[in-house]
Amino acid sequence: MGKRTVQGFIRTNRSNPEIIKLEDSIVNYTAQLTLNQILSGAIIGPLQLLAGVTQSVYHGLGREYVGWIVIDTDQPTDIFRDSMAPDDPTLSIPLQAATLSPIVKLYVF
Repeated sequence: MGKRTVQGFIRTNRSNPEIIKLEDSIVNYTAQLTLNQILSGAIIGPLQLLAGVTQSVYHGLGREYVGWIVIDTDQPTDIFRDSMAPDDPTLSIPLQAATLSPIVKLYVF
């Protein structure tokens, strides 16, 4: 799946005072949403994580990731970050499956 992030609001009309007021409110609200790192995440996968093998999962966020959530898996297993791997957190997450070799989808934020 492609990366999706919260986008800012684009003004459409600057001639009607009521619309300007409404658009100002929308701009202020969407600006807050775009700063929320959990909402500005990406769905990654499906990808297979091999048991006992650290894999660099590239997230494409354009910033350091905060965390991830497994949103789908075909097998029960623990997935963890390999804290000893030399990955750059602005680019990827070093992940490993504890057992089995699950195919997963992740939400990275």
